[in-house]
Amino acid sequence: IRIDSEILETPERSGEGIISKEPVGKQRPYVVNGAELSCEFLDGDLRLSTTVQSKEYIEGKILAVEDDVNMLPAGKCKKGGICSCLCGLGKWDSVSQSHEVAGHKPILSDAKIKCSVYPDAVITVKNPGQSMKKEN
Repeated sequence: IRIDSEILETPERSGEGIISKEPVGKQRPYVVNGAELSCEFLDGDLRLSTTVQSKEYIEGKILAVEDDVNMLPAGKCKKGGICSCLCGLGKWDSVSQSHEVAGHKPILSDAKIKCSVYPDAVITVKNPGQSMKKEN
């Protein structure tokens, strides 16, 4: 599979974007830079900003990995005014078990992470950032 200028052998293409090569029934799309995130307490947008690796891309966007926890909030937090969660707490809970990028596992579309300001707030992936268009 070609991801920009590099060949990625592990993932498989399902005909709709690039998905992980996990066991059948557990395959999910990878998350990329700029992915839309969702927080139950945020009244506005939240986007993932990748900073850990810059070697592998999907559709011209950097592939996000488990240590990518920087987020760009735009909106108000229902728990404390302006959202100040610029990074998640810990690591994402759903990552590829079959592929690594420079020693880091890519984030999968069903991943969750806790808010660094209010740990009881859970941040999820709303849109992984791939177009997910079917290939002809």
